Amino acid sequence: MFHSTNLPLSKWFWAIYLVASDKGGISALRLSKQINVSWITASRMLRKIRIAMGHRTGEWLPWVHIAIGNLKAFLLGTYHGVSSGYLQEYLNEFCYRFNRRAWEAELPSRLLSC
Repeated sequence: MFHSTNLPLSKWFWAIYLVASDKGGISALRLSKQINVSWITASRMLRKIRIAMGHRTGEWLPWVHIAIGNLKAFLLGTYHGVSSGYLQEYLNEFCYRFNRRAWEAELPSRLLSC
């Protein structure tokens, strides 16, 4: 992302921070005003940042969808009503099982040793 850039790294770091922390996204015009660069420079920076975001998301997105699908099946298949007061407990159980799915036969003994 920083390859052959003439901009100071501080401007890049501010741009990354502003892009990542803005809830609704940030336009090139707004970024250009925030970090004091031209619109075209801000546009090019946003393009590189968004491409980098896509690469990071691309690695894990299929696993996120699988995990969410498994969680949904776990909750709907096992429990008929999940209240918000106990949601963290259900999530803890799901995560424990999911993270140790390769050692399913050992779950009881691992849990006893906690």
